[in-house]
Amino acid sequence: KIMYIIGIASSQTNSASDRKTKLSSAKSAFDSAWASYKGVISSNKDAALMYTYANVFAMQIDQINYYDGMAYACKDASNCSGDDKYTVAKGYNALINYDGYIFPADKFAKQNSGSSVKATCTGLKPSMEYLTRIADGLSKSGSSTDGSNTKVIKESQDVMCSTLKTLKDSCALDGSGKSDCETECTSSACS
Repeated sequence: KIMYIIGIASSQTNSASDRKTKLSSAKSAFDSAWASYKGVISSNKDAALMYTYANVFAMQIDQINYYDGMAYACKDASNCSGDDKYTVAKGYNALINYDGYIFPADKFAKQNSGSSVKATCTGLKPSMEYLTRIADGLSKSGSSTDGSNTKVIKESQDVMCSTLKTLKDSCALDGSGKSDCETECTSSACS
């Protein structure tokens, strides 16, 4: 949906390269917006709501950039070769890069991309930071924190914390060394 809002859905912009460039520009604008509102969200409920929206949109773009730019997709987390590795030649729709659709096959490809654990944490950490700011913005905007919207955010934070902990614990297994992952695989929201 964010792609349509900012006018760069694949039906609106045919080039993946152009979408990538425009996504980067939009993410920068949303990051500037939440940073501008940050100082006044405690005293201005409208600013807190705008801060929340800016973080939601920036997080969506961050996830598109992280997951939706690979040249292949994978059948599942453990099968990514031969017929289980989906390529453009096979006509697989998960390969329309930067279209805003993140299929499980896109996520499986990212898991199979050979990235180190530390690099994976680096890629996922911004989502955790956005989730933390979204929860803070909703709280300060006067929105109900008892409803399903904030429950989804809390559950997402819990999943991200669990993922970061698992990655940090497995860091030594990929040769990165656990101390190399202490900073990247840790979030203040996971205390």
